[in-house]
Amino acid sequence: MPRKQSTIGDVAQAAGVSKTTVSRYINGRKDLLSASAQKRIELAIRKTHYRPNALARGLKSQRTGTLGIVIDGFASPASGLMQAIVDAATKWGYVALFVDGSGGMQAAAAAIASHQIDGLVICDPKEDEAVFSRRVGLPVTCIVDEIGAEEAGSDAVRRLAKLLASETT
Repeated sequence: MPRKQSTIGDVAQAAGVSKTTVSRYINGRKDLLSASAQKRIELAIRKTHYRPNALARGLKSQRTGTLGIVIDGFASPASGLMQAIVDAATKWGYVALFVDGSGGMQAAAAAIASHQIDGLVICDPKEDEAVFSRRVGLPVTCIVDEIGAEEAGSDAVRRLAKLLASETT
């Protein structure tokens, strides 16, 4: 069964506070909250794998915080891998959204997850798929370096698409 996206209401219930209090925390108005409430909300956010919904925020602000980047082919050492990921994602009915993970894979995953993605392909052989998946609350596959860039990108997307398909059955 697909994962249910947690809501502010879920966080509020888990933390024992109101939705307004959670909203203040999420929107940076922590100065209005007690240290105890902040700690409970922080723990509830981790427990529920809450991610702000960029689409909901966009409805209110009329902005998404997302930039579309269209490139006529990729020109970099990773171009073959990126093109293989895009091609495989398209084949499976997905759009690929790339994020720079050089500042930390966890931070990059959190940033991209707020855009309501269905799953992640990560290019870090040091990460364990199951552990990373539990941390971010999303299905995750890792690029397998040993099989060549193009095949690795295609394989990772195929495995993720099959994982996502199995959640809906």
